[in-house]
Amino acid sequence: MLPAEDVFPHVQTIYRESLIDLFSGLNCEVEQVSDLDRELTEAPIARIDCGSSELELTILIRIPMSVLALTYPIETVIDIDESELEDWISEISNQLIGKIKTRLSKRECDVTIGLPSAFFDSTMAPLMPDGGITSGFYFLIDNEPCETLLCMEAFEDRIQFNLEETEQEDPFADGEMEFF
Repeated sequence: MLPAEDVFPHVQTIYRESLIDLFSGLNCEVEQVSDLDRELTEAPIARIDCGSSELELTILIRIPMSVLALTYPIETVIDIDESELEDWISEISNQLIGKIKTRLSKRECDVTIGLPSAFFDSTMAPLMPDGGITSGFYFLIDNEPCETLLCMEAFEDRIQFNLEETEQEDPFADGEMEFF
């Protein structure tokens, strides 16, 4: 058990590593940057959360349509329907939270994943919870800017979280899916 405020920097690291791993796995070059040179007002936003009785994490990720089209899982990107890209940004957020859940689990911090939501023509701040600690992160994905927010709300003063990863058998190694 660690003090809640000591857990957040570790969650930030897990978040950054998970995002880089996700987009690298989609054959993209990923670079974290300190700020963006332009505002991403036209890009859609995905929101997803995960939590336990001790904490809740909320993630917002704003990805330009060009990156969504680039990473969309089909061979030729000639004519992708906008609704398919809306589904795709939700799937990207779902994959990201899945990677985070796996890494948290290796630190004995078990969470349940919520359902993703997609938003268009919105700003990010109103989509975040009111409480908790929030950090913004910016990435260039194949030289296209992406904006993300991570919020952690602690419900307890101390949270089950190990600083070292533990080896755990993957319950889904045989291809089973976890829905909730």
